[in-house]
Amino acid sequence: MPDPSLQEAQRCGRHADVCQRVDEAEARKKAAVLNDELEAAIQIKSEITAIKAELAPETEVASWRDHVANGARDSSLRGTAERLEQRCRCMDDSFGRAALAVAVRNFGRCCPPAGPPKSLSELPGLLLRKRRAEQMSRAVEAASSGSARRTLEALTACLRAVARLLGACTEHLRELSGPEWSDEEREEAAGSDEFKGLLQGLGAARRILWRLGLAAELFLPGGDAAAVDDGDVAAADAAKLRELHAGAAQRLGEARSAWARLEAELAGLRVTLAAWEPDECFEVGGGPGAGQARSAPLCALCLLPAMPMGGLGAGSSEDGGAVSSLWKGGLWHVNCANFWARHTVGLLADLGLADPFA
Repeated sequence: MPDPSLQEAQRCGRHADVCQRVDEAEARKKAAVLNDELEAAIQIKSEITAIKAELAPETEVASWRDHVANGARDSSLRGTAERLEQRCRCMDDSFGRAALAVAVRNFGRCCPPAGPPKSLSELPGLLLRKRRAEQMSRAVEAASSGSARRTLEALTACLRAVARLLGACTEHLRELSGPEWSDEEREEAAGSDEFKGLLQGLGAARRILWRLGLAAELFLPGGDAAAVDDGDVAAADAAKLRELHAGAAQRLGEARSAWARLEAELAGLRVTLAAWEPDECFEVGGGPGAGQARSAPLCALCLLPAMPMGGLGAGSSEDGGAVSSLWKGGLWHVNCANFWARHTVGLLADLGLADPFA
């Protein structure tokens, strides 16, 4: 079932938005009265009454205000950060120690700041940050138990593969936009089973790219100039880590640019992919099964929670994009496994990489 804490925070956020709309309408009514625009003022007064009907019950608002005024932030993430830092320092592997130090710093930046929230409108965003930070901590632990080098090499290869895949799909779509196609032919092609299959595949690629972006957010240094601490890292390991960071960052930019070009082609054809909301995906603890996501096994490739192989139980509404399967000695999202096998393995030699899952 959905996360009740997040649901309450979202109700609080909607209430704050309604309050803002009331304030804006009150200001318009005041201006209308000052300008002797009585009919407009009466109409705005009716509008204010309708908007106020969307406000949350006063008892619920009072509890939220008490939380803002007196509540203290959950300090559990502070203990998690200390545990991850200790785990990182105790690693024998110089490369892994440096790579995971970057991830631990990124985890710390994601954690909500200490102290109570300043306003009701902050609560939804703070809970989403907490949920993301909790997931990041699990990914860091998984990478420290396995191989940080393997994680970065797999990320680099996947980003290269998704950029190439999206580029090929863009070229295919561009052909449909050519002058040799009539509007009738284009419409017929867009309604074919083959084209519908392409759109379904693009929806899966969009989710793969999103997952890879979350991994990059955790394992790449971003704008941190002092990303690699040379003080406790072998020179060769520091150089290799910088090389992998630079390569993965470049591939991420290429993949996102490729997605932007593909979206432009879809828009030109007046075609849209099925709507989705990333925050409601199982991988980040959203939607059905939010509670199970916190303890669900992680995908071997993207290190995000995967739906248990037995599902969420009878009567549960499941996120089909997060279903899992055993492969190569681990649990994988089915679409992550398919993507790796069909689009990534063949690129490893070009990148000078061995198969990290062989």
